[in-house]
Amino acid sequence: MATINVMFVDDDQTIGTLANAIFPRYGFRVLSALNTVQADHILESERVDLIVCDVLMPQEDGIQFCTRLRNAGKRIPLLFLSTLSQSDVVSRGRLAGANDYLAKPFDPSELVRRVLTVLKGSNPQPAPKAVPATPSAFGWMSRLSQGLRSNPS
Repeated sequence: MATINVMFVDDDQTIGTLANAIFPRYGFRVLSALNTVQADHILESERVDLIVCDVLMPQEDGIQFCTRLRNAGKRIPLLFLSTLSQSDVVSRGRLAGANDYLAKPFDPSELVRRVLTVLKGSNPQPAPKAVPATPSAFGWMSRLSQGLRSNPS
């Protein structure tokens, strides 16, 4: 089975670092973009199986990006990951064509579960076999995420 490419679009570099710490353990390849311009370049040159996208970003926000992708006929599954969790923003994200919406801060195991669920729903092929999640297995990821937030580079 081909590697599943997950693109993270977020102007916070911590998210890409966290994704690179988590998702390769599940057999995913992580592609990172700090804005939608970089995301467009990745989409031109790489196969992307799922997009995890922030809502609040400079220039073009995630909802505008999702709308533009859907209007262009691109049906790549998309999961929003955002500090905005108000119901009207979540509804706008869903109406733009998002498959799911997860609020920050988040539990890394919940993000993995959501990604696997979105992939299962959008692809008739089975998702990659996941490493069993145990509370201690993700404790280091939470500490990594907190450390990265408190020590920005």
